Amino acid sequence: MPHRPRFRSLLLTCLGILAASGITHAANFSAPRMELSTWGRMQDGDFGLFSRAYVELLLEGGDKFRGRTEFTFQDNHLEDSRPLPPAYDADELQWTLQKNLRFKSISVEMKKLFGGPINLEYFTGATDIFASGSDFLRSFDTDDFTSAVTGYEYFPQGVIYEGLHAVNGTGLKLRAPGLAGCFDLSLYTYQDAYFPKGRYSSDFRLLYNAESLKIETFFGATYPSPPYGLYRGGLMFFVSTGVGGEFFAQIGIPRWDPDTDADFAAELFYLLFEPRVRVDRFSVILTFFWHPLYYRQAATMEEGTLDFFVKFMYGDHRKKGIRGGLENKLGLQTRTRDEYHVQVSPFLSFLTSGVAWDLKLNIQLQPFALDELIQTYIGIKTQL
Repeated sequence: MPHRPRFRSLLLTCLGILAASGITHAANFSAPRMELSTWGRMQDGDFGLFSRAYVELLLEGGDKFRGRTEFTFQDNHLEDSRPLPPAYDADELQWTLQKNLRFKSISVEMKKLFGGPINLEYFTGATDIFASGSDFLRSFDTDDFTSAVTGYEYFPQGVIYEGLHAVNGTGLKLRAPGLAGCFDLSLYTYQDAYFPKGRYSSDFRLLYNAESLKIETFFGATYPSPPYGLYRGGLMFFVSTGVGGEFFAQIGIPRWDPDTDADFAAELFYLLFEPRVRVDRFSVILTFFWHPLYYRQAATMEEGTLDFFVKFMYGDHRKKGIRGGLENKLGLQTRTRDEYHVQVSPFLSFLTSGVAWDLKLNIQLQPFALDELIQTYIGIKTQL
């Protein structure tokens, strides 16, 4: 089978790297992100369980030169295990290979270039995600203020939304972290892996951190892309009143072509608005999400889709312990014809050291179908 030697080579390489991490004192091996999700639903007249796993493995080391290698494991069908097929079959091979480690990125960073405040990084692969808010937790050690409406839990079908844009390619990154204690600037130039070879992108990114205000903004361009290039930009901000009021927002255009999108139609925008009211241990969170026409340089086929969530929660959202409540979802899709769906979800969450547990009972009220009325969900996710 022609793909088997390459497959074995990849596995041996991964195992060699992992083994080396155990004997190299300067290297650290960790799993910074792990997600395990299980849905229970009716299928063919029987109630079955369907699980999905996503794991990121990180090997890093070095002092003046920081090296990072990342691998991912993702499987949307954990229960359906299959061995390697005895003969070449493209579909069977693709199914099997998705259950093994994949290369995500590798990078080397030189800190304090020429003794100044700038770090220089050379990278290849999928690296930074823009305007999700998660980098504030790592760069400024803030509390988690990001929206829960992100990732596979909320978007198990179709596009999985996380941030406004993500860097994927081979190139250079200049970063000035911790300027004046509250700024973090980055400039990227790279061959863009979202396009065929020979297409390049440049992005500017700025993070600002204050006690009650967090802002991230970015602007980027892809070239050469006749006749006028491709552009993107966005803004994430979070503000807290300090007396129970919070507001989180993501606003941007993931892709703009001046030749075909000159009218700036509403479908180009990625819009998420989330006002929050917290009184003692009780919280009310409203989330409005407008799906964009393009996301990470690809058509979503979800333009004209609006999701609206209302969550009532009791429990301390910052501390360990138990939280529970009710989340209501109203979805409206107008791309082909007007359709809407309504879902009510009682939930219970446990926050322990480094791990969040989520339990949900999804009740679909519209469209009504008896075999789709009830769906259970159990999610386990590591915390930064």
